[in-house]
Amino acid sequence: MKPKMIVTAALLLFVVVSLAAVVVKEVRGGGAEVTAPVSVSEGGAIGEAAEKAHYVVYYFHGNMRCRTCNVIESQSRNAITTMFATQLESGDMAWKEVNIDMAENAHFRDDFQLAFQSVVLTEERSGKTVRWENLTDVWRKVHGSPLEFEEYVVQSTIEFMAGGAI
Repeated sequence: MKPKMIVTAALLLFVVVSLAAVVVKEVRGGGAEVTAPVSVSEGGAIGEAAEKAHYVVYYFHGNMRCRTCNVIESQSRNAITTMFATQLESGDMAWKEVNIDMAENAHFRDDFQLAFQSVVLTEERSGKTVRWENLTDVWRKVHGSPLEFEEYVVQSTIEFMAGGAI
């Protein structure tokens, strides 16, 4: 690896870790809890917001899995498990791989308007999905550098958890 690339990667990683730390601090620091029904985001669902948010990052796949699909899953899982280890350990976040070709999981196609393998971020309260976002750019970014791909997944997750638009 070239020294310039190493420095760039290290700086980028520092920025991503710093952003994650700020979001974690904000989320744990409290902010007003929403007690009214949460409004629908693009593609989202309405649910009651009576308890602390729980986030689930889904990787949806089918029976047939191409090399690109496996890379998307691997890099997404790596980004989430590396940058959100604390949230995963505490139970505030979960990573789930779901085969949507299985009959019991077919409802996810309608729930999240899935047309193909996807990474979907969800916010759940009282066991119900109150909003979600499909990270459709994973298909475009998977053909670039792994670092840029993982940065996209991490940054999108940070913004989603902060309640911002992705």
